Amino acid sequence: MQVIIFDTETFGKIVSLDSNVENLSDWPKIKQISWRIFDLNGNLLKNENHYFTESELNKQEILKTFVDDFKNSKLGVAHNFLFDFKVIAAELI
Repeated sequence: MQVIIFDTETFGKIVSLDSNVENLSDWPKIKQISWRIFDLNGNLLKNENHYFTESELNKQEILKTFVDDFKNSKLGVAHNFLFDFKVIAAELI
């Protein structure tokens, strides 16, 4: 079993956390995403940290890698999970 711990930083602010992720203008763009994956013994398995400009071309590829890592983990941990999850979802639309 592995655990993923992640965080995002964004350009700007959200309109409302209740906004639909399909309303892209309600969501700020991600300027940084980082995640670490650990096994249950606390061993670091993967460490990722990516910064983006507002027009970054490889952002989708990196976010898809994050989603794959998230899907392969049994537990996800984030300081503001709902916000991070929705911002990532909006970026992938």
